[in-house]
Order: sequence, then structure tokens, then C-alpha cells
Amino acid sequence: MDINPTGAAVTANAIGNSTNLGGTSRVYASCTSASTVFIVNADNGAIGSFHMNAGNQIICRKRNTDKIYANSASVIFTPIGF
Repeated sequence: MDINPTGAAVTANAIGNSTNLGGTSRVYASCTSASTVFIVNADNGAIGSFHMNAGNQIICRKRNTDKIYANSASVIFTPIGF
């Protein structure tokens, strides 16, 4: 896998720590223990969620203004470009 990081990796555990990752639309997520990832709009309205198992990595897309967070600090989010 080849990614182009466009910013620093962050953890965002709980909706109060959700982040739009500088307005990126593509996010590389890496998980160290089973967690659920949530995507919400700018007003914290639910858009969707997905489960990640320990050791999973995924690239997901969101709108530039949408925010992302996990239910634990076990998920690291990195803004990326292609």
C-alpha cells in the first residue's frame, strides 16, 4: 500500500474529540484493538460508522467538513491524499 500523508496522525476518542483532519476527504485509519469508528457532520449528526478489528488498516472517505472519531484511543487517523 502506498499512501501520501498530508498531515499529522491523531487519535480522536469520543465525539468531543472528533476531528475533520484539516478538511481532508480521505483518511487512513489504523487500529490496535477492536473499535468502532464514527463519521458525523459538522453539527455532530450521525452519518455512519464501521467496526475495526485489532490490526486492521483501512482508507475511508468523508466530506471535507465531516468529522471522524472512534470509541477508543486505539484508532489512529491520518489525513491522506492520492
